[in-house]
Amino acid sequence: MNSARFIEKSKRMLTWEGRLLRNRFRRLLYKAPNHKFLFILSPPHSGSTLLSEVLSLSENVSENNPVGTREGQQLPEVAPLLFRQSRRWEPDFKPDWPQIKRIWLKYWDVTRPVLLEKSPPNIVRAAELSIHFVPAFFIVLYRNPYAHCEGMMRRNKVSAREAARVSMRCLDFQRKNLEQLDRVVRVSYEELTDRPAEVLERFKQLLPELGDIRLEGQTFSAHNFLNRQMGLKNLNAQKIERIPQSDLTVMNEVFRQHAELLDYFGYVLIED
Repeated sequence: MNSARFIEKSKRMLTWEGRLLRNRFRRLLYKAPNHKFLFILSPPHSGSTLLSEVLSLSENVSENNPVGTREGQQLPEVAPLLFRQSRRWEPDFKPDWPQIKRIWLKYWDVTRPVLLEKSPPNIVRAAELSIHFVPAFFIVLYRNPYAHCEGMMRRNKVSAREAARVSMRCLDFQRKNLEQLDRVVRVSYEELTDRPAEVLERFKQLLPELGDIRLEGQTFSAHNFLNRQMGLKNLNAQKIERIPQSDLTVMNEVFRQHAELLDYFGYVLIED
């Protein structure tokens, strides 16, 4: 392990240990309210870290992991049960939810009423979350598939064809989640960044506890290819401009096979 990675890992461990200590102390001082479990259901590279930062502006929200991409699956005790499982993206993989819940409850500040979680593989087993986390509330987040593919190609080094296939598979799971889940709100990355006031109103309708979120003057550190803190801004156009024409052609070959799915989410093909 190089020195930079060691320092980063040490910072994360200190943050997690500090959170556990603080949470134990707060449990002694404050009575725990009735909890509501809020899950961001989102593929990777679709704006979920940004959304998590937005939701965490509420005094009523506690996220289980405040560092990195803010995923509960990456907490040290949970990683062997979820993050390091090669089958975590397979719907028939059955995590040990009771054990995972016990761990997450240590990291959540349970003196707050809304407990937030956003690990991307949750999109393939959201129905299980409704069983093990009661009551469960869901935000189904998705993004323009071209921008989604650009993120996968750049950060995961996958081909345009593989990225397009994964993007369509994720949208298919999201459609099922919207059709099958209770207490769910639908939000696109484009709506979040272009019309945040409208989106916040939807969140408030889902959970009145989120009504204290204020965005004026806020900047966010969610990872983006510009690598700087910024306010809510739609970066899709810049991302799509980075896609070579040959890759657009390959993506469209895949997307044309899923025209109904694209239409369901309001997206259209970019002519190649």
